Amino acid sequence: ARVIINRVGYPYATEELQEDIRYDISRMYSQYFPLSTSRDVAFEVGTLLMGMRDYSDALPYFQDSLTDCGDHPVTFYNMGVCYYHTKQFGLSVKCFSSALG
Repeated sequence: ARVIINRVGYPYATEELQEDIRYDISRMYSQYFPLSTSRDVAFEVGTLLMGMRDYSDALPYFQDSLTDCGDHPVTFYNMGVCYYHTKQFGLSVKCFSSALG
């Protein structure tokens, strides 16, 4: 995901390029099957979408990350940021609290 982020220069990439990335992410993830908790693809995809300011679209990927790889403070923090930007303040506070332990 870091290579893609650096390549597109989000959030300054053109809308067309961002749409292409969203489409490619969707297609890639539909074929992804989590076989190991050592590679958290869902977290990376969520981070990419969050970086593109697609906060509501990033949330399901962070949820998958929690399901597939377990609780992690950074995942809860990222979810808190996404909920904040989607004006779901109660959920945002819950996630930030979970991030703090």
